Amino acid sequence: MNILFLISTLNFGGAEKQAVGDANMLCKQNKVLLTSFTCGPLKEQIDRKVTYLKTKKRNYIITAYRIARLIKKNKIQIIHSSLFAPMNIAALAGFFAKVNVIWSFHSHEYDIPLKSKFSYRIFSRLPWVKKILFVNTELKDFFLKRFNLPANKTRVLYNSTNFTKPKGKINNNKDILNIGYVGRLVKLKRVHYLIELADYLVKNKIGDFNIQIIGDGTEKQNLNEFTRKLNMEKKIIFHGFQTDTEVYYETFDLFINPSEEECLSLALIDAGIKGIPSIAFNVGGNNEIVLNNKTGYIVNTKDELFIKCISLYRNHTLRMKFGEQAFLHCDKNFSEASHLSELNKILRNIL
Repeated sequence: MNILFLISTLNFGGAEKQAVGDANMLCKQNKVLLTSFTCGPLKEQIDRKVTYLKTKKRNYIITAYRIARLIKKNKIQIIHSSLFAPMNIAALAGFFAKVNVIWSFHSHEYDIPLKSKFSYRIFSRLPWVKKILFVNTELKDFFLKRFNLPANKTRVLYNSTNFTKPKGKINNNKDILNIGYVGRLVKLKRVHYLIELADYLVKNKIGDFNIQIIGDGTEKQNLNEFTRKLNMEKKIIFHGFQTDTEVYYETFDLFINPSEEECLSLALIDAGIKGIPSIAFNVGGNNEIVLNNKTGYIVNTKDELFIKCISLYRNHTLRMKFGEQAFLHCDKNFSEASHLSELNKILRNIL
Protein backbone atom coordinates (compact mmCIF):
# COMPACT_ATOMS: atom_id res chain seq x y z
CA MET A 1 0.00 0.00 0.00
CA ASN A 2 1.00 3.61 -0.57
CA ILE A 3 -0.03 5.67 2.46
CA LEU A 4 0.27 9.38 3.28
CA PHE A 5 0.06 10.59 6.89
CA LEU A 6 -1.03 14.24 7.13
CA ILE A 7 -0.58 16.16 10.39
CA SER A 8 -0.22 19.84 11.26
CA THR A 9 3.02 19.77 13.24
CA LEU A 10 5.83 17.57 14.48
CA ASN A 11 5.74 19.11 17.94
CA PHE A 12 4.96 16.77 20.83
CA GLY A 13 1.30 15.86 21.18
CA GLY A 14 -0.80 12.70 21.38
CA ALA A 15 -2.09 12.87 17.79
CA GLU A 16 1.30 13.78 16.38
CA LYS A 17 3.13 11.10 18.35
CA GLN A 18 0.65 8.44 17.23
CA ALA A 19 0.86 9.51 13.57
CA VAL A 20 4.65 9.20 13.64
CA GLY A 21 4.37 5.86 15.40
CA ASP A 22 1.86 4.54 12.86
CA ALA A 23 4.02 5.69 9.96
CA ASN A 24 7.04 3.96 11.47
CA MET A 25 5.13 0.70 11.97
CA LEU A 26 3.57 0.64 8.51
CA CYS A 27 6.72 1.59 6.59
CA LYS A 28 8.15 -1.90 7.11
CA GLN A 29 5.80 -3.36 4.49
CA ASN A 30 4.35 -0.31 2.72
CA LYS A 31 5.42 2.88 0.98
CA VAL A 32 4.79 5.58 3.59
CA LEU A 33 4.99 9.36 3.34
CA LEU A 34 4.46 11.78 6.21
CA THR A 35 3.64 15.43 5.61
CA SER A 36 3.29 18.27 8.13
CA PHE A 37 2.85 22.03 7.88
CA THR A 38 5.46 22.81 10.52
CA CYS A 39 8.44 20.79 11.72
CA GLY A 40 9.37 19.91 15.31
CA PRO A 41 11.28 17.56 17.60
CA LEU A 42 9.25 14.50 16.55
CA LYS A 43 11.08 14.58 13.22
CA GLU A 44 14.01 12.86 14.94
CA GLN A 45 11.75 9.89 15.69
CA ILE A 46 10.65 9.27 12.09
CA ASP A 47 11.94 6.01 10.64
CA ARG A 48 14.38 6.35 7.74
CA LYS A 49 12.05 4.32 5.54
CA VAL A 50 9.37 7.00 5.92
CA THR A 51 9.59 9.85 3.42
CA TYR A 52 9.05 13.13 5.27
CA LEU A 53 7.87 16.20 3.37
CA LYS A 54 7.07 19.60 4.80
CA THR A 55 4.47 21.67 2.97
CA LYS A 56 3.17 25.20 3.50
CA LYS A 57 -0.41 25.72 4.62
CA ARG A 58 -2.05 28.80 3.14
CA ASN A 59 -5.77 28.46 2.60
CA TYR A 60 -7.37 25.04 2.60
CA ILE A 61 -8.10 24.92 -1.14
CA ILE A 62 -4.55 25.72 -2.27
CA THR A 63 -3.06 23.38 0.31
CA ALA A 64 -5.45 20.59 -0.70
CA TYR A 65 -4.44 21.06 -4.34
CA ARG A 66 -0.77 20.71 -3.37
CA ILE A 67 -1.54 17.56 -1.42
CA ALA A 68 -3.46 16.20 -4.43
CA ARG A 69 -0.40 16.70 -6.64
CA LEU A 70 1.65 14.82 -4.06
CA ILE A 71 -0.93 12.03 -4.10
CA LYS A 72 -0.81 11.65 -7.86
CA LYS A 73 2.99 11.78 -8.04
CA ASN A 74 3.43 9.06 -5.41
CA LYS A 75 0.33 7.02 -6.33
CA ILE A 76 -1.03 7.39 -2.81
CA GLN A 77 -3.99 5.12 -2.08
CA ILE A 78 -4.92 6.31 1.43
CA ILE A 79 -4.49 9.57 3.36
CA HIS A 80 -4.49 9.11 7.13
CA SER A 81 -5.18 12.56 8.61
CA SER A 82 -5.35 13.68 12.23
CA LEU A 83 -7.00 16.74 13.83
CA PHE A 84 -9.12 19.48 12.28
CA ALA A 85 -7.07 21.20 9.54
CA PRO A 86 -5.41 18.06 8.09
CA MET A 87 -8.74 16.18 8.08
CA ASN A 88 -10.52 18.90 6.13
CA ILE A 89 -7.60 19.39 3.76
CA ALA A 90 -7.48 15.63 3.13
CA ALA A 91 -11.22 15.62 2.35
CA LEU A 92 -10.77 18.53 -0.08
CA ALA A 93 -7.80 16.80 -1.72
CA GLY A 94 -10.22 14.07 -2.72
CA PHE A 95 -11.85 16.55 -5.12
CA PHE A 96 -8.58 16.82 -7.05
CA ALA A 97 -7.21 13.28 -6.75
CA LYS A 98 -8.74 9.84 -6.46
CA VAL A 99 -7.78 8.78 -2.94
CA ASN A 100 -9.31 7.17 0.15
CA VAL A 101 -9.37 9.30 3.31
CA ILE A 102 -9.20 8.36 6.98
CA TRP A 103 -10.01 10.89 9.67
CA SER A 104 -8.57 10.40 13.16
CA PHE A 105 -10.04 12.36 16.09
CA HIS A 106 -7.87 12.79 19.18
CA SER A 107 -9.66 15.58 21.06
CA HIS A 108 -13.00 17.16 21.85
CA GLU A 109 -14.18 20.29 20.08
CA TYR A 110 -16.31 21.90 22.77
CA ASP A 111 -16.19 25.45 21.38
CA ILE A 112 -16.04 24.64 17.69
CA PRO A 113 -17.15 27.49 15.37
CA LEU A 114 -20.28 27.05 13.25
CA LYS A 115 -18.29 26.90 9.98
CA SER A 116 -16.16 24.08 11.38
CA LYS A 117 -19.22 22.19 12.54
CA PHE A 118 -20.66 22.57 9.05
CA SER A 119 -17.50 21.24 7.39
CA TYR A 120 -17.46 18.16 9.66
CA ARG A 121 -21.03 17.29 8.75
CA ILE A 122 -20.63 17.85 5.01
CA PHE A 123 -17.15 16.43 4.45
CA SER A 124 -17.79 13.33 6.58
CA ARG A 125 -20.39 12.25 4.03
CA LEU A 126 -18.08 12.46 1.03
CA PRO A 127 -17.74 9.00 -0.51
CA TRP A 128 -13.92 9.05 -0.38
CA VAL A 129 -13.92 9.73 3.38
CA LYS A 130 -14.01 6.05 4.25
CA LYS A 131 -13.30 5.82 7.97
CA ILE A 132 -13.62 8.14 10.97
CA LEU A 133 -11.54 6.92 13.90
CA PHE A 134 -11.73 7.92 17.57
CA VAL A 135 -9.28 7.11 20.33
CA ASN A 136 -11.98 6.26 22.88
CA THR A 137 -15.67 5.43 23.13
CA GLU A 138 -16.67 8.65 24.89
CA LEU A 139 -15.14 10.70 22.07
CA LYS A 140 -16.95 8.69 19.39
CA ASP A 141 -20.29 9.06 21.15
CA PHE A 142 -19.69 12.79 21.63
CA PHE A 143 -19.13 13.44 17.91
CA LEU A 144 -21.90 11.14 16.75
CA LYS A 145 -24.39 13.01 18.93
CA ARG A 146 -23.14 16.55 18.44
CA PHE A 147 -22.17 16.49 14.75
CA ASN A 148 -24.41 13.76 13.41
CA LEU A 149 -21.52 11.97 11.68
CA PRO A 150 -22.34 8.85 9.64
CA ALA A 151 -22.29 6.04 12.21
CA ASN A 152 -21.37 3.36 9.65
CA LYS A 153 -18.00 5.07 9.08
CA THR A 154 -17.04 5.47 12.73
CA ARG A 155 -15.11 3.17 15.06
CA VAL A 156 -12.71 3.27 17.99
CA LEU A 157 -9.01 2.67 17.41
CA TYR A 158 -6.98 3.01 20.59
CA ASN A 159 -3.63 4.75 20.68
CA SER A 160 -0.63 2.57 21.40
CA THR A 161 2.68 2.66 23.25
CA ASN A 162 6.08 1.35 22.27
CA PHE A 163 6.95 0.68 25.92
CA THR A 164 7.62 -2.89 27.00
CA LYS A 165 7.35 -4.47 30.44
CA PRO A 166 10.82 -4.56 31.98
CA LYS A 167 12.41 -7.90 32.77
CA GLY A 168 12.17 -9.15 36.33
CA LYS A 169 9.89 -8.09 39.17
CA ILE A 170 9.01 -4.41 39.40
CA ASN A 171 7.04 -2.22 41.80
CA ASN A 172 8.40 -4.26 44.70
CA ASN A 173 9.42 -1.32 46.86
CA LYS A 174 8.16 -1.82 50.41
CA ASP A 175 10.26 0.91 52.01
CA ILE A 176 9.16 4.00 50.08
CA LEU A 177 6.31 4.70 47.68
CA ASN A 178 7.46 6.37 44.44
CA ILE A 179 4.48 8.22 42.94
CA GLY A 180 4.87 9.35 39.34
CA TYR A 181 3.34 11.85 36.93
CA VAL A 182 4.34 12.40 33.30
CA GLY A 183 2.74 15.15 31.25
CA ARG A 184 2.38 18.84 30.56
CA LEU A 185 2.42 21.30 33.42
CA VAL A 186 -0.70 23.26 32.46
CA LYS A 187 -3.81 24.22 34.41
CA LEU A 188 -6.18 21.54 33.09
CA LYS A 189 -3.75 18.83 34.22
CA ARG A 190 -4.26 19.93 37.85
CA VAL A 191 -0.73 18.95 38.87
CA HIS A 192 -1.17 21.07 42.01
CA TYR A 193 -3.32 18.17 43.31
CA LEU A 194 -0.09 16.17 43.61
CA ILE A 195 1.48 18.84 45.79
CA GLU A 196 -1.64 18.92 47.94
CA LEU A 197 -1.47 15.12 48.07
CA ALA A 198 2.07 15.30 49.45
CA ASP A 199 0.87 17.69 52.17
CA TYR A 200 -2.07 15.39 52.95
CA LEU A 201 0.16 12.31 53.27
CA VAL A 202 2.59 14.08 55.59
CA LYS A 203 -0.26 15.32 57.78
CA ASN A 204 -1.52 11.72 57.99
CA LYS A 205 1.88 10.58 59.33
CA ILE A 206 2.93 9.01 56.01
CA GLY A 207 6.47 10.09 55.28
CA ASP A 208 7.95 7.28 53.23
CA PHE A 209 7.08 8.54 49.77
CA ASN A 210 8.14 10.93 47.03
CA ILE A 211 6.32 12.35 44.03
CA GLN A 212 8.27 12.58 40.78
CA ILE A 213 6.94 15.03 38.19
CA ILE A 214 8.26 14.72 34.63
CA GLY A 215 7.23 17.47 32.24
CA ASP A 216 7.24 21.18 31.54
CA GLY A 217 4.73 23.89 30.82
CA THR A 218 3.26 27.25 31.67
CA GLU A 219 2.40 26.26 35.26
CA LYS A 220 5.93 25.19 36.20
CA GLN A 221 6.80 28.35 38.15
CA ASN A 222 3.46 28.39 39.98
CA LEU A 223 3.87 24.74 40.92
CA ASN A 224 7.37 25.35 42.25
CA GLU A 225 6.12 28.28 44.34
CA PHE A 226 3.20 26.20 45.66
CA THR A 227 5.62 23.42 46.62
CA ARG A 228 7.74 25.87 48.61
CA LYS A 229 4.64 27.38 50.23
CA LEU A 230 3.60 23.98 51.58
CA ASN A 231 7.21 23.08 52.50
CA MET A 232 7.09 20.00 50.28
CA GLU A 233 10.46 20.49 48.53
CA LYS A 234 11.78 17.23 50.01
CA LYS A 235 8.78 15.26 48.78
CA ILE A 236 8.21 16.74 45.30
CA ILE A 237 10.88 16.18 42.62
CA PHE A 238 10.58 18.19 39.40
CA HIS A 239 12.59 16.50 36.65
CA GLY A 240 11.52 18.87 33.87
CA PHE A 241 10.96 17.78 30.27
CA GLN A 242 12.59 14.45 29.38
CA THR A 243 12.81 12.79 25.97
CA ASP A 244 13.32 9.33 27.47
CA THR A 245 10.54 8.88 30.01
CA GLU A 246 10.65 5.08 30.06
CA VAL A 247 13.51 5.00 32.57
CA TYR A 248 11.42 7.10 34.98
CA TYR A 249 8.39 4.83 34.73
CA GLU A 250 10.54 1.94 35.87
CA THR A 251 11.09 3.74 39.20
CA PHE A 252 7.37 4.33 39.86
CA ASP A 253 5.26 2.25 42.24
CA LEU A 254 2.08 4.22 41.57
CA PHE A 255 1.04 6.54 38.72
CA ILE A 256 -1.42 9.39 39.24
CA ASN A 257 -3.12 11.42 36.50
CA PRO A 258 -5.07 14.27 38.14
CA SER A 259 -6.16 15.90 34.85
CA GLU A 260 -9.67 17.30 34.52
CA GLU A 261 -9.78 16.52 30.77
CA GLU A 262 -8.31 13.68 28.72
CA CYS A 263 -8.97 11.80 25.51
CA LEU A 264 -6.81 8.71 25.69
CA SER A 265 -3.89 9.31 28.02
CA LEU A 266 -0.67 7.89 26.60
CA ALA A 267 0.91 8.42 30.02
CA LEU A 268 -1.66 6.09 31.63
CA ILE A 269 -1.12 3.52 28.89
CA ASP A 270 2.65 3.69 29.38
CA ALA A 271 2.16 3.16 33.10
CA GLY A 272 -0.05 0.14 32.48
CA ILE A 273 2.46 -1.48 30.11
CA LYS A 274 5.09 -1.01 32.81
CA GLY A 275 2.88 -2.89 35.26
CA ILE A 276 2.16 0.17 37.40
CA PRO A 277 -1.23 0.65 39.10
CA SER A 278 -2.81 4.05 38.39
CA ILE A 279 -5.30 6.48 39.86
CA ALA A 280 -7.09 8.80 37.45
CA PHE A 281 -10.27 10.85 37.25
CA ASN A 282 -13.37 9.64 35.43
CA VAL A 283 -12.86 11.74 32.29
CA GLY A 284 -12.30 10.89 28.63
CA GLY A 285 -11.04 7.38 28.02
CA ASN A 286 -9.42 7.00 31.44
CA ASN A 287 -11.89 4.30 32.47
CA GLU A 288 -10.99 2.30 29.36
CA ILE A 289 -7.32 2.29 30.39
CA VAL A 290 -7.70 2.02 34.17
CA LEU A 291 -10.19 -0.66 35.18
CA ASN A 292 -11.58 0.50 38.50
CA ASN A 293 -10.65 -1.73 41.42
CA LYS A 294 -8.80 -4.09 39.07
CA THR A 295 -5.81 -2.21 37.62
CA GLY A 296 -6.11 0.88 39.81
CA TYR A 297 -8.80 3.37 40.75
CA ILE A 298 -11.06 5.74 38.83
CA VAL A 299 -12.06 8.63 41.10
CA ASN A 300 -14.42 11.59 40.92
CA THR A 301 -13.07 13.94 43.60
CA LYS A 302 -9.75 15.11 44.99
CA ASP A 303 -10.61 13.68 48.41
CA GLU A 304 -11.29 10.29 46.85
CA LEU A 305 -7.92 10.46 45.09
CA PHE A 306 -6.16 11.08 48.41
CA ILE A 307 -7.98 8.23 50.17
CA LYS A 308 -7.26 5.73 47.39
CA CYS A 309 -3.60 6.74 47.41
CA ILE A 310 -3.33 5.97 51.12
CA SER A 311 -5.09 2.65 50.54
CA LEU A 312 -2.51 1.61 47.95
CA TYR A 313 0.34 2.94 50.08
CA ARG A 314 -0.66 0.63 52.89
CA ASN A 315 -1.37 -2.42 50.74
CA HIS A 316 1.75 -3.56 48.90
CA THR A 317 0.12 -6.84 47.84
CA LEU A 318 -2.80 -4.99 46.22
CA ARG A 319 -0.38 -2.70 44.36
CA MET A 320 1.39 -5.74 42.94
CA LYS A 321 -1.90 -7.37 41.96
CA PHE A 322 -3.20 -4.19 40.29
CA GLY A 323 0.13 -3.76 38.48
CA GLU A 324 0.06 -7.27 37.04
CA GLN A 325 -3.52 -6.80 35.81
CA ALA A 326 -2.63 -3.37 34.38
CA PHE A 327 0.09 -4.93 32.23
CA LEU A 328 -2.21 -7.70 30.95
CA HIS A 329 -5.00 -5.25 30.10
CA CYS A 330 -2.79 -2.64 28.41
CA ASP A 331 -0.67 -5.19 26.55
CA LYS A 332 -3.85 -6.68 25.07
CA ASN A 333 -5.51 -3.40 24.10
CA PHE A 334 -2.82 -0.71 23.73
CA SER A 335 0.38 -2.42 22.59
CA GLU A 336 1.91 -1.60 19.22
CA ALA A 337 1.14 -5.13 18.03
CA SER A 338 -2.55 -4.83 18.91
CA HIS A 339 -2.84 -1.35 17.39
CA LEU A 340 -1.00 -2.34 14.18
CA SER A 341 -3.20 -5.41 13.72
CA GLU A 342 -6.39 -3.32 13.93
CA LEU A 343 -4.98 -0.55 11.72
CA ASN A 344 -3.98 -3.04 9.03
CA LYS A 345 -7.51 -4.50 9.04
CA ILE A 346 -8.95 -1.04 8.50
CA LEU A 347 -6.56 -0.26 5.64
CA ARG A 348 -7.17 -3.59 3.89
CA ASN A 349 -10.95 -3.20 4.19
CA ILE A 350 -10.79 0.28 2.68
CA LEU A 351 -8.80 -0.93 -0.32
